[in-house]
Amino acid sequence: MANHNLPSRTIAHLLHKLISGEITPDEFAQLERVLMVNQKARQLYREIMTLHVDLYGRGRVAVTIRRDLVESLKEDSERYNTRREKLQRIEAYAQQQLEGFLNEQKEDERSETISVPRYDLLEGLWLCGERLSNLVSRASRVVVRAAAVLILMMALVGILGYLWSHRVVATLVATRHAQWEQDIDSHKLRPGWRTLKEGCVQVLFKDGAEVVIQAPCRFNLSSENKMICTLGAVTAQVTPAARGFSIETPSTLVTDYGTAFGIFVDQEESADVLVFDGEVGVEPPMSGRTVNPTLIKKGQNLRGSKSQGMQKGRAKREERQYIRSLPEPNEIGIPGRRLNLADIVGGGNGFGTGTVDQGFHMWTGEPLQVEGMFWWRGRQRYAQAKSNPYVDGVFVPDGEHGPIVVSSTGLTWDQCPDTTGVFYGVPFNGAWFLRPENPGAGRYTYQLNGRTYGPGTAALSMHSNLGITFDLDAVRHDQPGVELKRFTTLWGFSSFRPEDQDRKAEAMLSVLLDGAVCEQSRTAFGQEGVRINIDLSPDQRFLTLIVTDVDGQEWDWTFLAEPVIEMEHPTSDF
Repeated sequence: MANHNLPSRTIAHLLHKLISGEITPDEFAQLERVLMVNQKARQLYREIMTLHVDLYGRGRVAVTIRRDLVESLKEDSERYNTRREKLQRIEAYAQQQLEGFLNEQKEDERSETISVPRYDLLEGLWLCGERLSNLVSRASRVVVRAAAVLILMMALVGILGYLWSHRVVATLVATRHAQWEQDIDSHKLRPGWRTLKEGCVQVLFKDGAEVVIQAPCRFNLSSENKMICTLGAVTAQVTPAARGFSIETPSTLVTDYGTAFGIFVDQEESADVLVFDGEVGVEPPMSGRTVNPTLIKKGQNLRGSKSQGMQKGRAKREERQYIRSLPEPNEIGIPGRRLNLADIVGGGNGFGTGTVDQGFHMWTGEPLQVEGMFWWRGRQRYAQAKSNPYVDGVFVPDGEHGPIVVSSTGLTWDQCPDTTGVFYGVPFNGAWFLRPENPGAGRYTYQLNGRTYGPGTAALSMHSNLGITFDLDAVRHDQPGVELKRFTTLWGFSSFRPEDQDRKAEAMLSVLLDGAVCEQSRTAFGQEGVRINIDLSPDQRFLTLIVTDVDGQEWDWTFLAEPVIEMEHPTSDF
């Protein structure tokens, strides 16, 4: 039996002779038999051949005899019948490979200091670097092109966005004493947030809706048929062509169905909605139209808040508190700047919406239209004015029986002087009187300090022995973002015909804040008016005006000319 377990050194020697071409036919046959049956011999064959390839060049070594040679040898043994034919084929193949290898190599194959591997490694690194550079260059070009396209697209989007945001959506039609947080340089209005600090403005949207905006107000004309209001009061008159116009607040989205309505947003971001005519739908903002809107019709109202949702019939603001058309140019009351107390007594909002000659019944506190003058003797009884949000109540001052009540919360004034309790007329929005003894002589218009306070002027008539209290907190609620700074007026007796100059009459004006006297002034018939200036603080709620007689005479035709509350903005924005 042939020996197939040759020593590794013998196998290596045969492989070396195979590589050098010095192997004999018998040695080749011996090596072939070993490789066919001995796994360790085949492993040694692969290692030597791999080492030889690494030393003398990858892919170019003439004697690259790998495992496939062994398989080839197997096939040869089966394909050829005689060993002579196999030997001749193997010798020819080995000789061919050896000649190719010897032609390419210039150094001794056994030299251990050969530099070919180092040269091949550097060349490979150089080739890899070149390919990497090409890839980077190619990628850079792609990135540059992509960046150019991206910049172009961004520029296009920016231009389109600019054009869209700067499109004209409405026109500023008219203004009254308007003061903006930032000046408006054109009557052509574009989308964007604006703050109206003082006055009123009238705006016409491109789709046909017309709105009156009352200061203080923060709003955004977001499109041709929509605006956003986060603070303040807005009224809208919508034509059939503008149907679908909407106003969004932090707590409501009001959509018009061809109507007239008003919206007021307070500092808690709750919104009152009141329909003057027609019908509107109210729903939460950002609802995506997934809920059915609440419908409110003419005369109905709704209050929306983030905490309590939609509450029909719970709005606090009445129609007379809204400005539906711009006030007259000479109106002393200016939203965000000055509140006309005479207009409030007439049932208005302090900016010209009140009724001339309207006052309060001294026994019931209900509104009373004054048409004549009557002599009254009153009793000390506080009558709450429940129909007017800014007037707390009225009363007849007389300290004969002790402290008098001056507010609906029970505040009292213990220094009220004794009076006759006699008065003519009631506190009302106007400046005239009728002689009780001769009513047919017609009205006499009040004059003070050489000025006549006729129609279109601000005057609050108050005969002696009349008192009225205003609720400053209610005023503050409807004037969000501003501070009530001071109360000012000119008070005195009106001058009449020359034959009346000999009349004797004297009265006293007492001004109280939360039941405490802060100023008292006395004047007599024929004297100049007295200027009153009283600072207000945020914690004071009730402002009370009391006129009392001093000498018991019944000719105390006094009035307050231009009784106003001055307002200021505590900061540049609100």
